[in-house]
Parts: sequence; C-alpha cells; structure tokens
Amino acid sequence: MSQPDIQLKLNYCQHEPLFKRQWYLTSDLMNHHSLARDADINAPEAWAITRGHPDVVVAVMDDGFDLGHPVFKDTRLHQITPDFSGNDNQPTPESGDYHGTPVASIAIGSHTGGAMRGIAPLCTFLPVRIGFGSHFPSFRLLNAFENVSRLADVVNCSFGFEPFPAQILAKGFMEDLSHIATSGGRKGNGLAIVFSAGNEDAPTFLKGKDNTHGIRFASEGGIVTISAGNDVFSGYPMVRGVITVAAMSSLKRKSGYSCWGPHVDITAPSDNWHAIQDSVGKGTPGRNDFLANYLGLGQVAASNRPFQGDNFGPLPDDPSTIIRENYYTDQFGGTSGAAPVVTGVVALMRSINPQLTSAQIRQILMNTADRDLDICLDLANDPNMQAGKFNGEFVDGHSLFFGAGKVNAFRAVNRARALALA
Repeated sequence: MSQPDIQLKLNYCQHEPLFKRQWYLTSDLMNHHSLARDADINAPEAWAITRGHPDVVVAVMDDGFDLGHPVFKDTRLHQITPDFSGNDNQPTPESGDYHGTPVASIAIGSHTGGAMRGIAPLCTFLPVRIGFGSHFPSFRLLNAFENVSRLADVVNCSFGFEPFPAQILAKGFMEDLSHIATSGGRKGNGLAIVFSAGNEDAPTFLKGKDNTHGIRFASEGGIVTISAGNDVFSGYPMVRGVITVAAMSSLKRKSGYSCWGPHVDITAPSDNWHAIQDSVGKGTPGRNDFLANYLGLGQVAASNRPFQGDNFGPLPDDPSTIIRENYYTDQFGGTSGAAPVVTGVVALMRSINPQLTSAQIRQILMNTADRDLDICLDLANDPNMQAGKFNGEFVDGHSLFFGAGKVNAFRAVNRARALALA
C-alpha cells in the first residue's frame, strides 16, 4: 500500500465517527480477531478516481426510506420519488418498514453530515418504495421496473423468494425483465439490475438428480425442506442479465446464510449467521444439523430514526457525541447488505464511463474480482451441500460460493476508466 493511499484513508477516518468501523469499505483502519486482511472492497482507492456523478441515477427498490436521516444530508434526491405500494410519491417508512434506509445508506449515503460513508455519494438517489419484495405481485413489480428503467442507470433489489421446487416467475416476466437489464435504462445501454442472492443457504438452481439429500431452510420460524429428487429454483437470480450478489463474512468465507450456485456472479462483504440457527427454536428436529460458530462482523448502516418506521438494532445513543448513534446500526447484513455494496460500485463505474453497457459492467465486475478467499465453510458438513458434493472451489474462474470472487471497487472503477480513455 502506497503512502498516499494510507493518508487518504486516515483523512476519511478523521471525519466520520463510524467510518473506521466500516471494514467492508477498508479493513486497514480496524483490528479485530474476526477481520481478515483485505476483506474489504478498496473503496477509498476507488474514491480517488470518482465518488460518483450527479448524472448517474441510483434506484433502490425496497420498503420505506427515512429521507430526513443525516446519512442522506446533501444527497442529490431525484425529483420523482415513487411509492408503488402506497400509490403516491411519499416513499417514507410506514409501520414495519426497516430495510430500505440501511440498504440505501450503504450504496449512496452522503459523505457530509453523517457518521458513515456510502459508496457512491455524489450520484442521484431514486428511492422506490414497493413494500417488501416477494409479496409484491409480479405484474406490478414489472411496471415498477419499467418506470425505474426510464429514470435510472442502476437499481438495487435486496429482495427475493424462498427456494421453490418449480419456477414461480412467469416466462414472460423473466423475458421482459431480462430485456430491461440488457436494453433498458435511461440511456438505452441496459439498466444494471443488482439482485441479492438470498439468505436461505440454498442453490440458485439445482437439478433434481443432484438434489440427493434435500435442501433445508428457515421459513416463519420453522424448517422447510425441498425433498431429494426435486429441482430447486430461486427466482430472480435466474433472470438473464441481472447481477446476482452472494455474501461473504469478514473472515472471507461464505456467509452461513448466503445462497450459492451457478447464477452467483460476484460476492460482497457482509455479516455472518445462519437462519436455521438464528430463527428456529431449540429442539426443532433438524436444527442441530446447522449449528456452527458463524464468526464475522456486521455492517455499519443507517437505521431509521425513532418514529420513522422500525429501526434495525441501533447502536446505543450517546448524548455526549454530535452523532446520534441510535440513527445507525453495526448489525446490518445478509445478502441484502452485500447487494448495495455492488450497486454502489456499479454507480461509480457508470460515473467514470457512462457508455458502459450493463453487460460490460457485469463482465468487468467479474474480471476484476478478488479470488484470495477462504472456501472452507463455518459449517463443515453443511447438509445443503449434498454430503460434500458442492463446494466453493474456483473452477474455470467461477465458484459456487463466490461467483467470480469478491468485488474490488478500485480495480473495477479503474478498468471502467481505462475503457473510457481507450
């Protein structure tokens, strides 16, 4: 690491009280037994090239957004702020909304006024409230995507379906969404659609003949099984042209919950746990098959302020500081937290090279990814791996756990710049 880079990182640390804890942006400013060297995405090096451009519009489709939060101070807000769930132009949090604010803060949080830093702070933010993901009817979701496509350059989708033994997305819906991904966007060069892979520790797709032991995942506090011999489908990650993001822990291992499989394009740093261990009651048959020590740090993100929807495990408030800690959390994560990391990087890439197609963006992300990752599982004998049949090894440049590897913001943005100058 060169001296100028070190000075840049220290300068960033001096201004934001929580930035030094944003290990997923830079791991050089924090020491912790659960933090591996180079678990970060090299964000400060990318910021030396660009912190985004107002002409690049970043949409986040989620539940409500606390737009009065300090993390969005000086964030350029799009003049259109749709709420497709409430059928108005007020995408602010309603009762039960807790997710959109932290997701958006990771992708596009301001570098002024808040306690943390987003990845693409100078881009324009298009908040799109749809409620929460899989419960939104597909015909209305497609309408939302069509509207977003006319306005945005990249959209974050931290939602999805549980695994299912049949494809539950209609062929026409998948084809239309694929067309938007490849030929949509307000410039017509493809709307870069970033989807989270899912938190069920399940494959994005598995043929029935390879499903020899069944796939188990948590659902509403219990364990659901897709029995051996059945196909397994994931939904949105199977749409051609979207960017599917898995999650890895701060120890550079597959996050216990992270879905995996042939449709994972790339991974990004997030927290670590397993839904069966976390949400299924002790004594439930099959729960003990998923017990392990899931080490890893959570992500720093904005949390809705009091009386703005629900919050997400806020840090204790300390009146002695100028920053209200209960506006923030250090417990965010899931593939919901990994996806906006990649979305922010895509926004930086389009800021430095607006001519990139969404297909080029996806390829650059994959070609510049880091592969010095730990393929070992926290749960060495994870039953969903079909008695060890599947693992995280890189074969022909692809890992079922990590896709092409961990996103590297600096290398991706630098490659985008090089293509712009060619």
